[in-house]
Amino acid sequence: MADTAETYGDAGCERRAVSRDTTHRFLVVTGDGQEVERLARLLVAGPGGEEPELARVADPVQARAAVDDQRFDAVFVDVDGLPPGTIHELEALVAREGFPPILAFTSCSDPEFAARLLELGIDDCLVKGEVDRADLTRSVVLGAARGRMRVRLYAESLTDELTGLYNRRGFLRIGAQFLDGAKRRGCGAWLLFADIRGLKRINDRFGHVAGDRALRAAADLLRGSFRSADVVARLGGDEFTVLAGDASESSRELLVARALGRLDGVRRAAGLDVGFGLAIGTARFRPAEPIPLQELLRIAGEEAAAAKQGARCEG
Repeated sequence: MADTAETYGDAGCERRAVSRDTTHRFLVVTGDGQEVERLARLLVAGPGGEEPELARVADPVQARAAVDDQRFDAVFVDVDGLPPGTIHELEALVAREGFPPILAFTSCSDPEFAARLLELGIDDCLVKGEVDRADLTRSVVLGAARGRMRVRLYAESLTDELTGLYNRRGFLRIGAQFLDGAKRRGCGAWLLFADIRGLKRINDRFGHVAGDRALRAAADLLRGSFRSADVVARLGGDEFTVLAGDASESSRELLVARALGRLDGVRRAAGLDVGFGLAIGTARFRPAEPIPLQELLRIAGEEAAAAKQGARCEG
């Protein structure tokens, strides 16, 4: 069967189709087409098996674009053939959420060099000429397992353990992406900053178990008051925030009332009849005049602090 080659849009991704009927897809980062041929021979399945499909790009920047555009089971990087000064870009690839396992192959057998690659986050380092198909298959399987673990650890790093909401780090990361999308679509959004009233009194009078119950109740209230597409987070302590997208200028009071309207029911369900309430501040995101996320938090937080002492503090 004759080989075919295609170009994948902006990624500049040259594809070598090893078979018409493929299930596994690999990306090879190399400037040497012969390396693709060598990998293809190693990856080819036995009789009756399905053969893989390989795609080639020249550098890590093109690899990032290719993976954004398509699904790959693993990325092979020819370290020897990387353009000068680009090896550090491998670390940026590893840091990308959901990026497939990255397996480096090199002619250098120095274990210290392999260790430096692994410190960048590469899943395995293979020495050219010393790897057979069994070694390669094992590296792909173990790399996929490490990738799943990395995704799980990454998700945990963005999540508040007590409430299951995003933590501050997760909110700043996901919230920035949320606002970028709102800006591109030309859609407004509201940021709500919610501060629990009476948490210290609950802790002092009933203990930290009751305080944790109050925090979970506030999380349940906000989670249940907004859409799954909105971003809800616990910033820390008694502070929570929500990014509500596709929201009009006039929807501010409706959004606040939506949360406060559920307060009594949530309070009773959590057994927090005494001293549990919310003070809410807001800030408006307008795509024509975008305000950075940190500034929105400051504006809404100051309004919530003032409300905590005034009439808009419910509970």
